Amino acid sequence: MKPDQFNNIFLGLGGFHMEKIVLACLGTYLEPSGIFAVLVETECYGTDVIKAVISRSHYSRARTAHSVIHEVLASMMLEAFLSKHPERRTELEALQVNCQSKEFTGEEWNTKKERPDTIQAVFQVYLKERASLSQSFDYWNTYISNLFPLVRDLTNSLRTGDWILYLTAMERATSLFFFGRTNYG
Repeated sequence: MKPDQFNNIFLGLGGFHMEKIVLACLGTYLEPSGIFAVLVETECYGTDVIKAVISRSHYSRARTAHSVIHEVLASMMLEAFLSKHPERRTELEALQVNCQSKEFTGEEWNTKKERPDTIQAVFQVYLKERASLSQSFDYWNTYISNLFPLVRDLTNSLRTGDWILYLTAMERATSLFFFGRTNYG
């Protein structure tokens, strides 16, 4: 065998394997929070199944559980924001009715687009303020804003074949490997 014959070959773990590792890291991050006990108590999952979800050995259930957790937490955070800023709720409702009532040309949409961008900017400021005031809020915001998007981007990159998205998702995911996956760190 010629050693330099293989010097330009890189062997890497497959995307599905990496996705399962990231899901396991998210499970390890969330496990102390008690959120999985909530999923068992609400009968979304059984006690045996939830262990497979946490450890990522049941891929589709783990994906579903993390998606549900993300949607519920994001909805709760948005609702808290809108209750603190009722004028933004009115603005969003008006925008929704306006968008449903007619089709926009590109130029019309560009002028309307500034309104949701403004609301999103105010929402991001709200999230930072709340995170600085509450460790619990910061914990959940980290999951919503930083950790779940990793697995979402990784999944999307694998399903669409987007190599650049895959590389950026993997680069961001390397910090997760310290949540109980030290053999990859």
